[in-house]
Amino acid sequence: MNVAMVLLNPSKAGGIDDDPTVRKSVGFARRHQPLPDRLVLRPGVPGGAVFGDGAMSRLSGHWIAGTRPAAEEDAAPYRYQLWRPIGDGRLDIVNMYGWRATDPKKLAAARAAGCDVIGPFNDELLVEACRTADVVIVGWGSLAARRWAEERAAHVLEMLHALGKEAWCLGTTKDGQPSHPLMLPYSTPLVPYPPPEQAQAQAGAR
Repeated sequence: MNVAMVLLNPSKAGGIDDDPTVRKSVGFARRHQPLPDRLVLRPGVPGGAVFGDGAMSRLSGHWIAGTRPAAEEDAAPYRYQLWRPIGDGRLDIVNMYGWRATDPKKLAAARAAGCDVIGPFNDELLVEACRTADVVIVGWGSLAARRWAEERAAHVLEMLHALGKEAWCLGTTKDGQPSHPLMLPYSTPLVPYPPPEQAQAQAGAR
């Protein structure tokens, strides 16, 4: 089974190296299919990532784990997609924004400074990852409650709807955004996003 997670923005994880969010996302993805106790990178199915900058074509920014130039990967301002094998499928991690930042506040600062924080190939690869997913989990967290991010979140949900994909989440924040997976226990269940009661309230407000 293939799982896609749509989060807020990438940090410094790459084609090989994980970060806490990637490790937690893999853990959640493993819960939804029968998998061995240890995640094994099967021969011929490596993890990988797509990086780039504003001037790169998609192909020139595409580096596979084990073969990509590490210095260039570290320097790339965007990470559009990251994947890891899980059982017989894979987990794809994409983001509302392609801009790499270890602190979400730096994402807001980059946007305020006029940077293209979405990235020129982000929507294309987000759609590509979600199109082939059996389950799409959204989890961009509370920063998306800001007006500029709310508009972007609505656009992402529209893209999923156009694909005929139902969005799922690991619960919601106090402001109704899909919770980010990092600090959640693995016992957190998947629920539709928006949850039925929230969807009804939104419909009534229109």
